[in-house]
Amino acid sequence: FITMTAGNAVVKHSNVDTFIVMRSLVPIPCAFLETLALGEPCPRPASWVALCALLLGAVAYASANTGVALQSSSWMLLFLVMMPIDAVLIKHLINTIGLSQWGLVLYQNLLAALLGIVCVASLELNSWQAAREAL
Repeated sequence: FITMTAGNAVVKHSNVDTFIVMRSLVPIPCAFLETLALGEPCPRPASWVALCALLLGAVAYASANTGVALQSSSWMLLFLVMMPIDAVLIKHLINTIGLSQWGLVLYQNLLAALLGIVCVASLELNSWQAAREAL
Protein backbone atom coordinates (compact mmCIF):
# COMPACT_ATOMS: atom_id res chain seq x y z
CA PHE A 1 0.00 0.00 0.00
CA ILE A 2 2.84 2.41 0.85
CA THR A 3 4.53 1.68 -2.47
CA MET A 4 1.36 2.37 -4.47
CA THR A 5 0.72 5.57 -2.54
CA ALA A 6 4.27 6.80 -3.09
CA GLY A 7 4.12 5.97 -6.80
CA ASN A 8 0.82 7.80 -7.20
CA ALA A 9 2.19 10.80 -5.30
CA VAL A 10 5.21 10.96 -7.62
CA VAL A 11 2.94 11.11 -10.66
CA LYS A 12 0.68 13.65 -8.95
CA HIS A 13 3.47 16.03 -7.91
CA SER A 14 5.80 15.65 -10.89
CA ASN A 15 5.17 13.93 -14.23
CA VAL A 16 4.93 10.49 -15.82
CA ASP A 17 8.42 10.75 -17.30
CA THR A 18 9.84 11.13 -13.79
CA PHE A 19 7.95 8.02 -12.71
CA ILE A 20 9.33 6.07 -15.69
CA VAL A 21 12.90 7.02 -14.79
CA MET A 22 12.29 6.27 -11.12
CA ARG A 23 10.71 2.89 -11.95
CA SER A 24 13.68 1.99 -14.14
CA LEU A 25 15.94 2.47 -11.11
CA VAL A 26 14.14 -0.20 -9.04
CA PRO A 27 15.92 -3.30 -10.44
CA ILE A 28 19.29 -1.97 -9.25
CA PRO A 29 18.52 -1.96 -5.50
CA CYS A 30 16.51 -5.17 -6.03
CA ALA A 31 19.66 -6.89 -7.28
CA PHE A 32 21.59 -5.87 -4.16
CA LEU A 33 18.73 -6.77 -1.81
CA GLU A 34 18.23 -10.21 -3.39
CA THR A 35 21.93 -10.90 -2.91
CA LEU A 36 21.90 -9.78 0.72
CA ALA A 37 18.51 -11.05 1.90
CA LEU A 38 17.89 -14.15 -0.22
CA GLY A 39 21.45 -15.31 -0.85
CA GLU A 40 21.04 -15.02 -4.61
CA PRO A 41 24.25 -14.71 -6.62
CA CYS A 42 25.29 -11.19 -7.56
CA PRO A 43 24.20 -10.33 -11.12
CA ARG A 44 26.75 -10.90 -13.84
CA PRO A 45 28.44 -7.94 -15.56
CA ALA A 46 26.21 -8.40 -18.61
CA SER A 47 23.18 -7.92 -16.37
CA TRP A 48 24.64 -4.71 -14.96
CA VAL A 49 25.21 -3.44 -18.49
CA ALA A 50 21.58 -4.20 -19.32
CA LEU A 51 20.36 -2.43 -16.16
CA CYS A 52 22.43 0.63 -17.03
CA ALA A 53 21.12 0.58 -20.61
CA LEU A 54 17.57 0.46 -19.25
CA LEU A 55 18.24 3.43 -17.00
CA LEU A 56 19.95 5.43 -19.76
CA GLY A 57 17.08 4.69 -22.14
CA ALA A 58 14.52 5.91 -19.60
CA VAL A 59 16.52 9.09 -18.94
CA ALA A 60 16.87 9.73 -22.68
CA TYR A 61 13.14 9.23 -23.16
CA ALA A 62 12.32 11.61 -20.32
CA SER A 63 14.79 14.20 -21.59
CA ALA A 64 13.27 14.08 -25.06
CA ASN A 65 9.78 14.69 -23.64
CA THR A 66 9.14 16.90 -20.62
CA GLY A 67 12.22 16.00 -18.59
CA VAL A 68 12.63 14.73 -15.06
CA ALA A 69 10.92 16.81 -12.39
CA LEU A 70 12.26 16.48 -8.88
CA GLN A 71 9.42 18.22 -6.99
CA SER A 72 8.45 14.97 -5.29
CA SER A 73 11.88 13.76 -4.21
CA SER A 74 10.69 12.54 -0.80
CA TRP A 75 7.99 10.39 -2.45
CA MET A 76 10.57 9.10 -4.95
CA LEU A 77 12.91 8.12 -2.14
CA LEU A 78 10.10 6.33 -0.30
CA PHE A 79 9.17 4.48 -3.51
CA LEU A 80 12.80 3.52 -4.20
CA VAL A 81 13.10 2.10 -0.68
CA MET A 82 9.76 0.30 -0.50
CA MET A 83 9.48 -1.14 -4.02
CA PRO A 84 12.61 -3.33 -3.78
CA ILE A 85 11.54 -4.48 -0.31
CA ASP A 86 8.10 -5.38 -1.67
CA ALA A 87 9.58 -7.21 -4.66
CA VAL A 88 12.07 -9.24 -2.64
CA LEU A 89 9.50 -10.04 0.06
CA ILE A 90 6.99 -11.24 -2.54
CA LYS A 91 9.68 -13.31 -4.25
CA HIS A 92 10.59 -14.91 -0.91
CA LEU A 93 6.94 -15.65 -0.09
CA ILE A 94 6.24 -17.18 -3.49
CA ASN A 95 9.34 -19.38 -3.26
CA THR A 96 8.53 -20.61 0.25
CA ILE A 97 4.72 -20.84 0.30
CA GLY A 98 4.63 -24.33 -1.20
CA LEU A 99 1.87 -23.81 -3.78
CA SER A 100 2.19 -25.07 -7.33
CA GLN A 101 2.12 -22.62 -10.24
CA TRP A 102 -1.58 -23.27 -10.75
CA GLY A 103 -2.19 -22.94 -7.03
CA LEU A 104 -0.60 -19.49 -7.04
CA VAL A 105 -2.70 -18.45 -10.05
CA LEU A 106 -5.93 -19.69 -8.47
CA TYR A 107 -5.08 -18.10 -5.13
CA GLN A 108 -4.38 -14.72 -6.74
CA ASN A 109 -7.52 -14.88 -8.87
CA LEU A 110 -9.64 -15.79 -5.85
CA LEU A 111 -8.29 -12.80 -3.92
CA ALA A 112 -8.90 -10.49 -6.88
CA ALA A 113 -12.44 -11.80 -7.38
CA LEU A 114 -13.32 -11.29 -3.72
CA LEU A 115 -11.90 -7.77 -3.76
CA GLY A 116 -13.74 -7.07 -7.02
CA ILE A 117 -17.06 -8.15 -5.51
CA VAL A 118 -16.50 -5.93 -2.47
CA CYS A 119 -15.55 -2.94 -4.66
CA VAL A 120 -18.56 -3.37 -6.94
CA ALA A 121 -20.91 -3.77 -4.00
CA SER A 122 -19.59 -0.72 -2.18
CA LEU A 123 -18.76 1.64 -5.05
CA GLU A 124 -20.99 0.76 -7.98
CA LEU A 125 -24.19 -0.39 -6.34
CA ASN A 126 -25.14 2.64 -4.29
CA SER A 127 -28.65 1.47 -3.40
CA TRP A 128 -30.60 -1.73 -2.85
CA GLN A 129 -32.59 -0.89 -5.98
CA ALA A 130 -29.41 -0.87 -8.10
CA ALA A 131 -28.28 -4.14 -6.49
CA ARG A 132 -31.59 -5.86 -7.30
CA GLU A 133 -31.45 -4.59 -10.90
CA ALA A 134 -27.91 -5.93 -11.29
CA LEU A 135 -28.98 -9.43 -10.25
